[in-house]
Amino acid sequence: MAREESGAAPEEKPHTNEAPRTTEYEFNGPVGALGVVLGLPLTVFALYFACNAHGCLPLLSLHLLPQRLPTDLSSWISLDALGVVVAWILFQAVLLLALPGPEVHGVKLRDGSSLTYKLNGFAAFVVSAVAVGGLYFAGALPLAWLAANFVQLAAASILVSFALSGYLYATSFAPNRMLALGGNTGNAIYDFFIGRELNPRIGSFDLKEFCELRPGLIGWVVLNFAMAAHQYEQEGFVSVNLWLVCAFQALYVADALWFESAILTTMRSEERRVGKEC
Repeated sequence: MAREESGAAPEEKPHTNEAPRTTEYEFNGPVGALGVVLGLPLTVFALYFACNAHGCLPLLSLHLLPQRLPTDLSSWISLDALGVVVAWILFQAVLLLALPGPEVHGVKLRDGSSLTYKLNGFAAFVVSAVAVGGLYFAGALPLAWLAANFVQLAAASILVSFALSGYLYATSFAPNRMLALGGNTGNAIYDFFIGRELNPRIGSFDLKEFCELRPGLIGWVVLNFAMAAHQYEQEGFVSVNLWLVCAFQALYVADALWFESAILTTMRSEERRVGKEC
């Protein structure tokens, strides 16, 4: 029997902000999510203290790692480091808001709308590089301090990321928030890690796109050159290996920011949420 409606347009489903309850887990569920949340910070510190300029502890000697850990709190937590991390994030936020850049629409969301994004990531990268380099060569910015205080900066970054993740998790329960399809399990640990809201914003300031590309990636390049400055101050030269690390990773970041618009069509932008996972 022929289908009578073969030439008819398909019925359009109503748009909705609501997300069905998530029934399938990623990362092996809440246990895996908790393992990543706690395990990644511990891995950062373990790698730092297990390795030095002369090499890394062999696997059979990892039991000696606790002996390398500092015992005073000031070696882990520093208000100066926390201030640097917060100031850097705010600086990148100011660049996003102040620098010119085209405003483009993202993909259509499941409620039929699309968000607007200001794309000036590469300009922010250039301004950041000029500002940091200029202040360093003028003697106003001791870049090597970042390398010497790497542990405190890492701890401060972890604290800020936990605070931001907590804020995002709490605000995702506000009315009229579009939840992600994969972050609505009802399990607080898993949803905190994976993220509940699809595109959290403060006004028009998109937190997901900002955190994905700005403070971390540009800060990564700054930290690399801080390591180079530290080696130069300690040894009087910068090794070829470190120069290559700085050059190629800076190229990677520059490429990501030059093609910033591409991230708006990735799965992370269309479907993924923002939580501690990011």
